[in-house]
Amino acid sequence: MHFLFVRSESHKKCPHQEQKKEELLRAYKEVYSYCQQRGFTPKLHKLDNETSKDVEDFIASQRAAIQYTPPDTHRANPAKRAIQTWKSCMKSTIASLPQKFPLGLWCRLCPQVDLSVNIVRKCRQNPALSAWAAMEGEYHFNATPIAPPGSEMMIHKKPGRRRTFGMNAQKAWYLGPCFKHYRAFRGIVPSTGGERISDTVKFRHHAIAIPSLTPADRILEAAQDLDDAIRQQPKQALLDERKAIELLREVLLGKRKTPLPPNSVQRRKQAKTAAPQPAAPKPKLQQVVTTTAAASAPAPVPSPTNNNEPVYISDDKDKDIGLNHQAR
Repeated sequence: MHFLFVRSESHKKCPHQEQKKEELLRAYKEVYSYCQQRGFTPKLHKLDNETSKDVEDFIASQRAAIQYTPPDTHRANPAKRAIQTWKSCMKSTIASLPQKFPLGLWCRLCPQVDLSVNIVRKCRQNPALSAWAAMEGEYHFNATPIAPPGSEMMIHKKPGRRRTFGMNAQKAWYLGPCFKHYRAFRGIVPSTGGERISDTVKFRHHAIAIPSLTPADRILEAAQDLDDAIRQQPKQALLDERKAIELLREVLLGKRKTPLPPNSVQRRKQAKTAAPQPAAPKPKLQQVVTTTAAASAPAPVPSPTNNNEPVYISDDKDKDIGLNHQAR
């Protein structure tokens, strides 16, 4: 039978084989060593009535005070509440395991259960940090990814570990992350019963379907990548190329961009294209001389015409009269 020794500060479990004083003393030594390595020194140790003389001597040697709880009063011991929290998380983990997962391996799931409990629990010394961050440091998912415990997975076998015509992967059960490795997973191989560590795995959950990209998603993703590539240097292209880029974005992504007001160069180009070419102006001196000569010349005598036909005044005569007034 296995027993779990849970420390209330960070819900740290220490399994020991039997509830004997030797195993209990070994668990206490492991917990004190774990705390001292991380800069924490216990000052007060609250115990129930299940103890031994060896344990008391060890706690006294660590210069920590001992305080016993009243008999049969579990609420006075904070470790009891910590044990209840840890057991609830462990039972939820076991309930979510696949039916084919060997339950005899439940104790190998404890490291990830510790992470699940401590990462959402505040540290008593510094409430701004979680219990995991205070004891183990910041947890980075990119460096230490995790998956649902007990998930079925395929572990890749490296070329140096497989035969010439051996399979590239083998079936395994996911046990938890490798906290001392970069992006590695722990798994147990059912055929051999041994644990394997690999950085290349493929999961298949028994109840949750892993989402995959559909052809429509791939087309949309490619269009988004093309749009990002087009957006990198749009202002360095020529005006005609920019119009083609905007048209391409509108066709692929259905996005219509609101046109910007034209700049000064574009306005001058539009005005030059739209305005007609003005006629060359005549010299002003020549115009005055011509007007004066025309004003001093005698009026032409109208030629006899037929009385039945109407008489019209020419446009040239009207122009000469207007210029004469201006000259005066």
